[in-house]
Amino acid sequence: MNDQISIEVLNDLIEINNDRMADYEKAIALLDEDSSSDLKLLFRTMVNNSRDYNTELQREITLMGGAPDYGTSGKGNLYRLWLSIKAAFGDDDRKAILSYCEKSEDHTQQVYEKALEVPGLTVMAHTLITKQQAALAESHSQIEALRNIQQH
Repeated sequence: MNDQISIEVLNDLIEINNDRMADYEKAIALLDEDSSSDLKLLFRTMVNNSRDYNTELQREITLMGGAPDYGTSGKGNLYRLWLSIKAAFGDDDRKAILSYCEKSEDHTQQVYEKALEVPGLTVMAHTLITKQQAALAESHSQIEALRNIQQH
């Protein structure tokens, strides 16, 4: 097991959680206040969850002697730009934003799955990633269900 490999993987997950927080903050800002208070509340919860995940990831990195990252990925920035453009053209905000959030959750799940496949992870890192991925899968299911309801 390699601490350096685990530190790199955990830092990648910090980045994806930072993207996720920025995605949901952007979605909150684009939602209509009157008709979307339910989504705003859900999205704030998801931001707080990712903040908590990052605290856990940062703690583990520090315990291994590493330095946590704090940035976002370029890909996340492009998604947020796309969301702004799409909202500006007047799509149904809830439908467009939920579709966007589902894609963001899909990407998060993919990154976590790939993280678990990296050889050489410490047992603690693997355990933490597995726990967070399970919680994130529940968030994905919530967003998917809401998007499916919005389709009808």
